[in-house]
Amino acid sequence: AIADKDHPTPYFYVNHYVAAGEDPHDHLPYIGPGAIWMTEDWHGTILPVSEIVQAPDAEAQAKMVHDFFVEAINANLKLIGEPSFDFS
Repeated sequence: AIADKDHPTPYFYVNHYVAAGEDPHDHLPYIGPGAIWMTEDWHGTILPVSEIVQAPDAEAQAKMVHDFFVEAINANLKLIGEPSFDFS
């Protein structure tokens, strides 16, 4: 996503739908370095590009983004009561 009101720099994100009256956000799991849970205007996780560029090289940056998506997708699935996905 481009920079917006939720974060001042571009970011990758994974989100999920929460039905009215539901709030599965009591115990949010750790997603990984630099990842942030969003629970105000929308529900999901972001990984700001400003965090990614701090990794030492392109390989480490790619791994950070890959790991973020694996962990974030499965954490979001768990929050809505769905089984995790095997990315192997």
